[in-house]
Amino acid sequence: MRFAQLQTIYDGFPVGLCFLDCELRYISLNQHLANMNGVPVIAHLGKTVAEMVPEVFEQLRPFLLRAIQGEAIGALELQSRTAGAAHQTSTFQLTCQPASDEGGEIVGISVAIVDISERKKTELARQESLHNLRHRVEPNPNILWTMDGHGMVLDVSPHWEVITGLNLESSEGLGWLDAVHPDDKEFLWPNFFECIRSGNLELEFRIGSEEKAWHWMRSRGTPRYDRTGRIVRWYGSLEFSNFRRELTEAPLDHRSLLPFQISQSMIMDGIPCSLPVQRAVQQRIHPQWPAVWRPVCCRQVRPMIRISRSLHQSDSRTSRGASGT
Repeated sequence: MRFAQLQTIYDGFPVGLCFLDCELRYISLNQHLANMNGVPVIAHLGKTVAEMVPEVFEQLRPFLLRAIQGEAIGALELQSRTAGAAHQTSTFQLTCQPASDEGGEIVGISVAIVDISERKKTELARQESLHNLRHRVEPNPNILWTMDGHGMVLDVSPHWEVITGLNLESSEGLGWLDAVHPDDKEFLWPNFFECIRSGNLELEFRIGSEEKAWHWMRSRGTPRYDRTGRIVRWYGSLEFSNFRRELTEAPLDHRSLLPFQISQSMIMDGIPCSLPVQRAVQQRIHPQWPAVWRPVCCRQVRPMIRISRSLHQSDSRTSRGASGT
């Protein structure tokens, strides 16, 4: 009766289980493993692993032999072709545990096999989704960020490091405050957490460093709520606001020249433009272009140029590295 109960548990366990002797012959196995191999339980008994699953035996062999020598093998991933689907593979996780008799002599190994194919497919789909998202984010001139419900930074787009010199690891949590201008921290600290509390985030402050220069940025965020109405995530962006601030402080009679001055600054600072566009802009520039606008435009455009060039160089190095391998 007890043996029958144990056999029922053994067969009903949702993991492939078997016991192999030192010659790698099946001494026992459960129904789940027989189903995975596509062969009845009785047909396994006394047969070797090489005879029953020749397509994966060469992958298994070194690990099974190590287990026979007394080494425990844990969480080993293996792949094999899916039966009836030539272009599909299944992924399995293997665990081997040597078994000894009363005298300490190894008499065989206990093996557990779990089919993790669906989990691996989900992981690959998630990685592909993140990969696609990253490629959509990188061309965006704004800095995109994600925070938890308490205002701790979880992720930030690559532009952040280009401007501030802080990588993601250094910026997580409240580490991003190290990139805030010292004169703005006293204002920012209480107002930031008030925005988190109220669910309405819009702030303007300077980020950068003494070496990389300071830039006025406007931060805006949107909360995501759970079913109870509690904020669980914040999604938002930082956008350059240098130009907007200096525009509002400039004399009114200079502001009408803005569209032409932006175009001219872009041409003079190396942003690619076709020759007809350059000539058209140069012909329309006001002859009395105030000198005040060139530095304003340059301060706004040059950081974007540096970001673009930095990301382009990084992509080029990655592509060369991939080609070399």
